[in-house]
Amino acid sequence: MGLFSRRRTESMDPDLSFMTVSEADELRRLTLSALAAYGIEARVEGGEIVTADGTTVELWNLATICGAANAPEEWPALVSEHVRELVTAVDPVGPEDMTRRQMLEALRLRLAEESYVRGMPQQPAACEPVAPGLVRHLVVETPDALLPVSADVVTAVVPLEEAVTAATEATRTLAERTRLESEIYGEGSGAVRVVFSESPFTATFALDLPGVVDRLDPGADLSRGIVFAVPTRQQIVYHLPTDPESVRAVLPVMLRFAGTAYDEGAGPVSPELYTWQDGHIDALTAPGRDGRVEITPTGALTAFLDG
Repeated sequence: MGLFSRRRTESMDPDLSFMTVSEADELRRLTLSALAAYGIEARVEGGEIVTADGTTVELWNLATICGAANAPEEWPALVSEHVRELVTAVDPVGPEDMTRRQMLEALRLRLAEESYVRGMPQQPAACEPVAPGLVRHLVVETPDALLPVSADVVTAVVPLEEAVTAATEATRTLAERTRLESEIYGEGSGAVRVVFSESPFTATFALDLPGVVDRLDPGADLSRGIVFAVPTRQQIVYHLPTDPESVRAVLPVMLRFAGTAYDEGAGPVSPELYTWQDGHIDALTAPGRDGRVEITPTGALTAFLDG
């Protein structure tokens, strides 16, 4: 079961805002213990661990790694491995140390939940809204991690516009080279396709959703748009509308699937449903007055359902 379920009642940690207080405290305890195994004394300072010699260990990326685990029981091993790599690392090349060429080769786009990005210690470069609740931003892919990168770091070696162009092309190439798997749920006009792969950018491939659909449903009629969800980083769920009755029947099913995957899957992105129509993405669901999620068709889908 994935850890980061945003639909909990427990208070969220003020520094690691996508973890509950108890989860964040456990992560800090494990990190201090792992450092102590190497004889390193340290103290907690909010979202960081500071060692006796003044070295700072940022907990944000480690929290993300643990959040992608299937169970909390995996945390001790993940933290120990992360600390081991930090202690034994030899001059790693991070975004701040990259040359222009290294930066351009490492940049990617990533689709993320807006609230998750807002909680980052530093806002990532080229963060732009894709739809209500969804943004895309720049990350740097290294052999060991995907690292959000600030505009200051990027523009120190390459203009931001050029960086976005390079990241867009690299992400498009990655999508073309990634083997996509899928399963179909339902039959005929009520079919829903669940797409997945080993790539942590799978959900990001929805930025070119027609391209994904064309690979799995060649020649599909997109004149009525696409209903889709990106519940986790490694999933895209979509339905191709054919008639109003089937769409009305499919939407609650997709909503339950997306919500469950988001709550229980690794690397959650969004529990909401969205529509793609002629290159434009809009939200299809929104929080209701009683706290439940409501389906709120907009644009062409509204006319289609009313027709």
